[in-house]
Amino acid sequence: MLDKPHTDEQLAILSAATETSDNLMLNALAGTGKTSTLKLVERAVKAKPILYLVFNKNAYLALWLRGNGKNYGDGNGLRTRS
Repeated sequence: MLDKPHTDEQLAILSAATETSDNLMLNALAGTGKTSTLKLVERAVKAKPILYLVFNKNAYLALWLRGNGKNYGDGNGLRTRS
């Protein structure tokens, strides 16, 4: 997942996350690499808080499982890292 070459879109998001203090929002179809991209961002911006917001239980569980069960929200589709 994270060891694959990064797409131009992932690199643009990573650049925006590391070079600006603006809020970012990822909106993409299923299977397009959102979770992989969020993991890249999470590793690159360790000093910034991150909010993950998902809209259904399956997406929340997938994000939680991919995060190895740490730093995770309230079970209502909210995940934060402070």
